[in-house]
Amino acid sequence: MISLLKKRLWLVAGSLLLAVCSAAHAQSQPGATAATPMAIDSRISTALRQVSPERIRANIEKLASFGTRSTISAQDPDSIAAGRGIGAAREWIKSEFERYAKDCGGCLEVKTDSFTEPATDRIPQPTEITNVYAVLKGTDSENAKRIVLVTGHYDSRNSDTLDGKGDAPGANDDGSGTAVSLECARVLSKLSSRRRLFS
Repeated sequence: MISLLKKRLWLVAGSLLLAVCSAAHAQSQPGATAATPMAIDSRISTALRQVSPERIRANIEKLASFGTRSTISAQDPDSIAAGRGIGAAREWIKSEFERYAKDCGGCLEVKTDSFTEPATDRIPQPTEITNVYAVLKGTDSENAKRIVLVTGHYDSRNSDTLDGKGDAPGANDDGSGTAVSLECARVLSKLSSRRRLFS
């Protein structure tokens, strides 16, 4: 089971990296079109080799360890300190992005976007929701308006949408997507030359 999971996650992460790097590289070549065959770029190959199935698995396990990441689960300081609930997960994800940013000399901008979601059929009372993300800018001013997104949602739920206390580890929904996003940020932030690879 774990071996299959690792293979799938490596393929997903590799595909994302290849798509991001290849698309950006193709766009940067003069006269490049969708039909133009591309030569293998050693920098892309090097980046793909840096994808770690072990790190992805460890990140999924860490996300599952918060017990629940339900949107309506705890996010008060005590729960965050105890390592349970969506607030604790949010702070951990943010700290991982910040660690990657430190390792690359500040090449990642780590941001949060918070808003209050009003009560709905799935949220019994107004609830603060926070998106956590990192921006990796390229160095080519000609492509500065292009944006490539790698996303996952870090919240989870169990069979009862209104249960914010019961366990909802969410390894596959969507711990795996969040873990791949983290791994892409880690690997791509380590590339020394982003001029031709990123917008």
